[in-house]
Amino acid sequence: MTELTTRKGAPLGRLTFGTMQFGSTADADESRAMYDAARDAGITHFDTAVGYADGASATLAVRWVMTHLTGSSPVISARSVHQLRPSLAAQDFDMPPALYDHITALSVTPPPATDRLEEA
Repeated sequence: MTELTTRKGAPLGRLTFGTMQFGSTADADESRAMYDAARDAGITHFDTAVGYADGASATLAVRWVMTHLTGSSPVISARSVHQLRPSLAAQDFDMPPALYDHITALSVTPPPATDRLEEA
């Protein structure tokens, strides 16, 4: 099996926790309980998208990661840095243009989604 790593070479866990339900079918308290249970189980990779729960999913996940930066750092994945910008702003995280440009340069533009219909 191929080991997945970040661009810096840090290993990613073998499991990813999808946060699509955060802030929608699961309220903030239920979402937090799921996040904590996943972290307690050793999961450090959380997938989110700006389209999940109208952005609430990413905002909740980013908030919790930013308040627990000790130990192994969790990874939040999104389609692009642009998708996380509103969630970072909600946490008063200042992303200067140089940092944004640096992260954007590291990001690979994904192919168009073909597994679902894009809403207009």
